[in-house]
Amino acid sequence: MKESELCRRLGVQYLLIKPDLIARRLAPLERPAAVDEFLDLMDRPEVYPVLIHCKAGLHRTGCLTAVYRMEYQGWTPEEAYGELKAHGFGDWVCTSANDYVSQYVLQYRRGIRREAPSAAPSALRTETYRKADGE
Repeated sequence: MKESELCRRLGVQYLLIKPDLIARRLAPLERPAAVDEFLDLMDRPEVYPVLIHCKAGLHRTGCLTAVYRMEYQGWTPEEAYGELKAHGFGDWVCTSANDYVSQYVLQYRRGIRREAPSAAPSALRTETYRKADGE
């Protein structure tokens, strides 16, 4: 049975956030869209309680949990990285050479929210970031 079907049968809201990466040359000035999508959800009390998981239990689970720890619990990237390693992300993939680790955790900046791009007729993807309210 598909996961989405099981959730529907159980009355659980199923939301899919696809992990993505940006070009290395753009980081840390930009970040993956999945981070902003995740923060948008986590800022909404009506979506709680939340279960984060993925097929392999690595990219979405580990990286987005690290984002949650840093954003909402005030952890440093180093603390979140340590937990990522300690809970099975794996020594051989949990390094700064892994773009998911680098872009989601090690380069994370707390309190930043993406604003919608302006209606400027540009073919370039541009994003503006601002500090979250109260930060």
